[in-house]
Amino acid sequence: MDQINKWSDFLCKSSLSPYLIECIEEEYTSSLPDSLITSLSAKIENKNHLKAIKTHIKQIKKHISKKLYEEITEELQEIKEDLKWNKSDRGKYVSEVQNWAQSFHAELKSQEIYENVIIGGHTERKVVFVVGQVKDQATYEQLLNYIKTKQPPYKLFEKIEIIQP
Repeated sequence: MDQINKWSDFLCKSSLSPYLIECIEEEYTSSLPDSLITSLSAKIENKNHLKAIKTHIKQIKKHISKKLYEEITEELQEIKEDLKWNKSDRGKYVSEVQNWAQSFHAELKSQEIYENVIIGGHTERKVVFVVGQVKDQATYEQLLNYIKTKQPPYKLFEKIEIIQP
C-alpha cells in the first residue's frame, strides 16, 4: 500500500509515546545520546526489539523518576500485548480488512449516495461486513457491485437497509 499510514497501524500501540520520550529527555540528568532517543522512539516490530527497548529503559532507570519509569513500563506492557494481538488470527483478520477498505474509502465516501454505508470487519465472523442505508434497490446493487470490484479479502456479509424517500 502506497499510503504513509495504514489504518491498521492505529489499532495497536507500537512505540513509546512522544510524551514519554520528552519526559525522559527532561528528567535524564545528563544529555541523552541521539542514538538512544532514536532507539526509544522507533516503531517496535517484534519481541526482540521490545526486549532491547526494555534494556535501554533499565539502563536509564536511576536517572528518571519512579513514576515515569512505571508509566514507561505500563506502556511497554501495552505494546507487548498489542504485538501479540497483531500476530493472532483475529489481529491479522482485522488488519487485513481495515487496510483493504482503506484503499478505496475516500472514493466510496466521495459519492453522496453511499454516505450512510460503513465497511469493516465483523465481531464474530471472518467476513467483510457492510452495513448502512441506501435510497433504493438500484443503489444497493450498484454498491455491492462496486465493493466486489475491489476484491474483498473475505466473503461479503451485508446488512443494508433500503429507505425509499
